[in-house]
Parts: sequence; C-alpha cells; structure tokens
Amino acid sequence: MTIRPYIDTEFAVIRYDSDMARIKTAFKDTDCLVVSDDSAQAIGLLTHADLVESARTASDCLQDKPWVRPDEKLLDVTSLMKQTGHAILPVGENGELTGLVRSNTLLYALAEIVKKYQLLFQHVTHDLRNPIGNIAGIFSLLEDSLVKTENIEIVRYGQEACAAALEMLNELLDIEKKDNDYSGFRITNLAAFTIQSIEQLKSMFIPKHLELETCLTPADFFARVNPQHLQRVIHNILSNAVKFSQQGGRIKITSEIKNDRFSLAIQDHGLGIPFEMQFLVFGHFTTAQQEGTSGEGSTGLGLYFARKTIELHGGRIWFESRTNTGTTFFIELPSY
Repeated sequence: MTIRPYIDTEFAVIRYDSDMARIKTAFKDTDCLVVSDDSAQAIGLLTHADLVESARTASDCLQDKPWVRPDEKLLDVTSLMKQTGHAILPVGENGELTGLVRSNTLLYALAEIVKKYQLLFQHVTHDLRNPIGNIAGIFSLLEDSLVKTENIEIVRYGQEACAAALEMLNELLDIEKKDNDYSGFRITNLAAFTIQSIEQLKSMFIPKHLELETCLTPADFFARVNPQHLQRVIHNILSNAVKFSQQGGRIKITSEIKNDRFSLAIQDHGLGIPFEMQFLVFGHFTTAQQEGTSGEGSTGLGLYFARKTIELHGGRIWFESRTNTGTTFFIELPSY
C-alpha cells in the first residue's frame, strides 16, 4: 500500500524571506509551513522543531528534509521518518510539491492494516487445520489397506508431514491468541503444577529410553499464570531436550524458589546449540534449526512461543549450551 490516500493537500505557504514574527503568527493555526521562493515554488518545509532563536527569516530555519513520491510504500516512508527524525515530509512529483504526509496518519493506517491481516491470518491458519487433518485421516485409512513395505513407508512420510503441518498451525494459533492476552490467567501453585506437568509428559522419554532425573521443590509458590500456555512452554523445551539427546541419555529437571522467584531448569546432555546459532534461537521461524539425533524436524516456532509466553507472564527465559555437551534452559517467574 502506498502513501497516496494519506497525503494532505491543504497546507499553509510562507515566503523564504518572511520574518520570525510572521512565521510564529502563521504557526498558531498549523503544525507546519511550506516555504516558497520568489516564483512561488516550494523549496522546503518548516515545523515547530525547525525554529531557532538566532534565525531572522524562514530560510534561516530550513532543514534538508527528504521529499517522497505519492507512490512510495507506507512502510518505506515511516522507516524514512524514523531514520531522519522528521514527523512531516513533503510529497512531490516532477519537482512540484503536491502535499504533505504526517507520521501519525501513516502509523494509524499501518495499525489498521496490521489488524486486518491478523484477522485474516487467524482465519486462514484455523481453516487450514481441517483439510490437513482430513489428509492425515486418509493416510491412516490407506495404511490399514496397504501390503507393500515401500507403500506403507510413503504413507508414513505423509502422516509425519501432516503432523508437522498441524503442529506448526497450532503453534501459530497459540502465538496469535496469547499475544498480549491475559485471559485464562489464574493463581496457580507452580511447584505442584510443575510436578504434575512433568508427570504427564513422561511418555516423551520412552522412545529413546531416556533417564529422567528430577529435583523439584515441594514448597508452595503461587503465581498468576495461564496454565495451558505454561504447560505448552514446558512441553516445547522438554521435546527439544528429547530431540537432541542420544538414545539412553539423561535429562535433569530441577526447580527452586529464590528471592521471591520460581525457577525451573531443564538440562540435557545432547548435541548442544552451535555458538553461531545461539542468538537466533528465540526468533520467529528461526533458522537455528537442527535435526534431532533420530532425524526429528522442527517448526522453528516452539522457542519463539516459549519466550513470548514467559515474557507475557513477567518472567524471563534463557539458556546455556555447548556443542556436543548439552543445553540447559532456565525459566524464572515472579510470585503473585
């Protein structure tokens, strides 16, 4: 979308040799003035921020402001305003001034566009789950009727692709639903909640025959959280620990209460995160993706969701990792 619909074509004009008294009088009715030369051609734009005490005429106050074209994109112009520090810019074509554009007008327009596309994104993401779920169901029916090993293997690849797609769609929906959304929050005993969550997730360790070591505080600690989202965070981090652990490896989970904060640490002894990827880990659709020790894939969204969720809860999440040594993720949450 361009800035054309948001250009203000009505503006006050003042000559370059106008004195400061006239300029200040003109500014009583507007937030900017177009400055013209002897031939009535626009040569610049004045705002309140441009006025200086030592100036005698309008030309003494002029600052070099970039002109923009009506067909420039909204994002490009708002970015230019941010870089130059100018909240109002002149708009022109073929050397002729055609209007002005203001940052507050453009930002309001961008906010409306973001709202529109958020709704579209949510609808499309939600609606995609049904056809993918149907495809997964068809694959299940096919698997029961196939005999040849290679055909069964192809169907299983399809099932895995559907499962990965559904996981990604669910992650995206969760991110959209929970962003700045405090619905579903309630006072929860984090010590009991953590113990219960890990108990429910123990089946994750079975396929790789992983040993689970826990040292979880039994002391009560109450916090205001969304239990569903917090359990998803623990699930995401634990699934990563499992993914990057070798067969028969060990995962250690500890929790403690210190300085009125509840902290949880999940440690694996697996592949670790390469140093050059570590700054990308919490990114949206991060490129810091590795295959697991059994070839497991990644959506690139799990840890982004975890960071957004923990920050929404007023806590923090971080990690320590060394290649071929393992990774420890830390979660810290404040009390209610």
